[in-house]
Amino acid sequence: MSNEFTPKAIRRFRFSELKSEPTRLSIFEDWVTNMTMEKDGEYGEDRIVDGKVIPGFWSWILEQNEDPEFLASDLYGTFVWMHYFTGVVIATGTIAPDDRFVKRDNNLGGDGLWGGVNVRSGHGLRGQGIGRRIVKELDEHVASFAQTQSRIFHLFTANPIAERMYVNLGYERNGMINTDAFGDERLLTKIYHQS
Repeated sequence: MSNEFTPKAIRRFRFSELKSEPTRLSIFEDWVTNMTMEKDGEYGEDRIVDGKVIPGFWSWILEQNEDPEFLASDLYGTFVWMHYFTGVVIATGTIAPDDRFVKRDNNLGGDGLWGGVNVRSGHGLRGQGIGRRIVKELDEHVASFAQTQSRIFHLFTANPIAERMYVNLGYERNGMINTDAFGDERLLTKIYHQS
């Protein structure tokens, strides 16, 4: 990893914090809306498929961050990792009550899902351990809410590298799931036991 992106230079923000920082919010929006499936594993902007509007990642982030259930607890949030001085977006990840209705439509139960975990392509960031750091921080965030009651969280991925990281954090493979947005993906589940 270049000195430019050392751990001390990377700061985590909540999306709600970025709303009061227009420059950082604009940089984040620009990164997300320019995502492509080939490069980032996400469609940043809305697209039309068979005459139906499929919300892009940016619309999903906005929708999550306006949902009353999402806003009701500090457990849920969209997190953005940025280089503190340059403002370069490093990664993002969201802890949500549901993700594209996957929990509801598949009767998964539990407290929610991880969604939109993404490390920026380019800048030599991928393959440098940043993804492990991000998922570890998200895992610790959820675990901190299991102090008074156990929590159950799910996530889905088609990325075998990400799947291994989640399994290493204690997530268990729980079959396959079909998501309208991405097709067949691996479903993983973790019980965060009360501490």
